[in-house]
Amino acid sequence: MVVSAFTDLETPLARLGAALFAARGAVDGACDFAVSHRTLSANRGSTVPTLVATILLRATRIVSLFGVNLGSSFRGLPAEPPRGFALMLGCIALVTTARLWTFRRRDWR
Repeated sequence: MVVSAFTDLETPLARLGAALFAARGAVDGACDFAVSHRTLSANRGSTVPTLVATILLRATRIVSLFGVNLGSSFRGLPAEPPRGFALMLGCIALVTTARLWTFRRRDWR
């Protein structure tokens, strides 16, 4: 008598188990989607500071090559003060433009 009562529950419990397994798959998929979305937004958030740092690194390197110390009224420039400063600014503009063009060509935003 007791065995027949548990036999009657076998089919509904099997259906319930299958439904729980399907729900578990759906929850795992939603969790994976949420983690991917957070990772993507974190990567996008760090892209802009990286691009700015990349551009400023080149400008800093050019300024250090010219030996510019603005407190010394441009005495460290390799050419005459007006031309040397213009040459340095031209180099910075050229390198920055080239780097921005490279970023645009590779579709980095």
